[in-house]
Amino acid sequence: MNKNSKYYLLSLILFLIVITSIYSKFIHLYIWGNEFLFRDFQNILESSICYPEIDIYTYNPCTILGGNPYSYGSFSLRITPYAEKFFDLYMLIIPATMIFFSIFVIVKLFNPKKIIEYFLVFTIIFSTPIMLGFERGQLELLIFIVLYFVSVSRNMFVEIAYLIFLSSLKFYPAICFGVYFNKKINF
Repeated sequence: MNKNSKYYLLSLILFLIVITSIYSKFIHLYIWGNEFLFRDFQNILESSICYPEIDIYTYNPCTILGGNPYSYGSFSLRITPYAEKFFDLYMLIIPATMIFFSIFVIVKLFNPKKIIEYFLVFTIIFSTPIMLGFERGQLELLIFIVLYFVSVSRNMFVEIAYLIFLSSLKFYPAICFGVYFNKKINF
């Protein structure tokens, strides 16, 4: 078995355990749960349905949360075209994909070889903040995945494009520009 197959197999096993615990509501035994799965991602979809007509940044009546202002960048409203038509499909596929690739990145970063390293990866993935992010379908999962690709990329234009994309989703990834340019300048 080659190295990448090991990462994919371990990621798939952990993904199936995570998804099973989320859909079976087992996760709510140790984190404060929400009655709606992937609530943060659902907020993006609901907001994107009525975005052009309603100013959701001051008052957002489009979500179940009722009136909370929209907290992500406007680009996040455009990453799910036809949200009204494909709402259920988006709710099924996109959060699951973000969860799988987040698990894959964690496994790849830790590169477990010993049993204690496997235990560490398992503990990190099933920690309360990570599972809460999985259960809510937070956009930070996508930010984490893309930041991983920025760190392994060798193409400056691709890295800058990724950072611009992330900065259009949320403000705090813009701080990565400072780290990025500091890394590129050799004193």
